[in-house]
Amino acid sequence: RLENWDIFPVMALFRGESPLVQQQLTPRNGLYVILLVTVLATIRLISVYDGSLLPNDTAQYLSVARHLVAGEGLKTDLVFFSEHLALGSMPVEQTVFPPGYPLLITLPVALGFNVPDAAFVVTASAFALTPIILYLLGSSLGQAPGLALASSLFWIGLVDNWFITLERQPEMPFILCTLLALL
Repeated sequence: RLENWDIFPVMALFRGESPLVQQQLTPRNGLYVILLVTVLATIRLISVYDGSLLPNDTAQYLSVARHLVAGEGLKTDLVFFSEHLALGSMPVEQTVFPPGYPLLITLPVALGFNVPDAAFVVTASAFALTPIILYLLGSSLGQAPGLALASSLFWIGLVDNWFITLERQPEMPFILCTLLALL
């Protein structure tokens, strides 16, 4: 029977029922583990970043960020969508994508980063903060430290999260903001 967790002894570790886990994996120790793993994962992510992954959506967001930095407002010179084509000139007002992510990109630009790298700074920062927030959220909801740690480690290990970050997609900051709203 799947209801009998005794057939899955490892689950006792995550639920905090193992005497070893109860003695060693305190909420503070779990936070230290997730901080260490997050730092190592983020260092690895930074080491493989080369800016070569550029999907269409990211190109649109980077174009808007460039125009924001230049003081031209929410515009893009990547005329691709029918809404843009109907406006008949370039650059066109950005009517397809929301402005939040390009606005975030302008913050690292103000610190000296170029626009593509600033977008990576935003997504990599969100990548690094999300598992920590996940752990804190799980702990604040009374989750056993092992289960909170497992969910954060699982999140770090999802390959899609790595590619979304390397592609500088807006999902990472969106996920972070959503989790922060739950704290």
